[in-house]
Amino acid sequence: MNGKVYAYISDIVKSKSGYNILFYDFPGCVSAGKTLEETIKNGKIALQMHIEGMIEDKEKIPKPSSLEKIIKEDKDSKPEVRILIELEKLLPIKKN
Repeated sequence: MNGKVYAYISDIVKSKSGYNILFYDFPGCVSAGKTLEETIKNGKIALQMHIEGMIEDKEKIPKPSSLEKIIKEDKDSKPEVRILIELEKLLPIKKN
C-alpha cells in the first residue's frame, strides 16, 4: 500500500443490537458495533485485517470504487450512513 491513503466506501445499517458495517469493494468484510462510533472503529480494524489476509494470500487489493459507481450499481441498498474508511498504511495487527 506504499504510504498512500486509500479510502473505501462502507455502508452502515441498523441492526437489532446496534449497527453493521459492510464494504462495497470487499464482499464478506463486515463488522458491527453498538454505536456508530464503535461500528466505524471496528469497521476500520476489520478492513485492515481483511486486506492483510488478502496480502498474505497474494490476492490483488481492489482500487476503491467511486461513490457514483456504487450508487449506480447498488440501487437497492438503503444504508443509514454511507462513509469513507481511510487506511493510510497497513499497521501490524497485535496478536495476544
